[in-house]
Amino acid sequence: MKFTFAKFIPRQAPSFKIVLFAIILVLISIGIVTQYMSMANLDKRADKIRFEIDEQKGLQSIYQLLKSKGQKNVKVLPFPARGKLSRDQIETMPGNLRDIAKKVNMDILYASPDMASIGPDSRSLLVNVSIRGDFFNFRKFLVGIGDLPYLERIEEIQIQENADIMEFKMKIRLAMA
Repeated sequence: MKFTFAKFIPRQAPSFKIVLFAIILVLISIGIVTQYMSMANLDKRADKIRFEIDEQKGLQSIYQLLKSKGQKNVKVLPFPARGKLSRDQIETMPGNLRDIAKKVNMDILYASPDMASIGPDSRSLLVNVSIRGDFFNFRKFLVGIGDLPYLERIEEIQIQENADIMEFKMKIRLAMA
């Protein structure tokens, strides 16, 4: 028995041949369209990756510049040997704080020791400090007072923002001999 399409497709029905041809054409068209959409999607992804590569190449010089500058200006916080403030040096302490404030372009409003914390057997002195200036300079001020050998800790910081300048109030504890 011989297999031929002529047995399945009657000769009298040309419309059946047209429908079969149309179905085959639609299936081929669907395959072509899906391949075209897949290729378009891959082209978009490739363009996106090319754009990112070009962007990274453009930023590479800036990255190298920042990397080299960052390595040169590595600042280490001060870590002085701990000492104690003698009782006769208490009078010089506001002057030391004023000098630190001047170095970082800040104005010191007051630096007064808390008299209630001074006693004959007290081991620390509480000092109230108020300074005025920029927030970034305040960071430098904190680094500056961290360099004092007799600084025990910072107890409290209050920040008040005025229209043109910021005011910082602090309570710091100093070690006494």
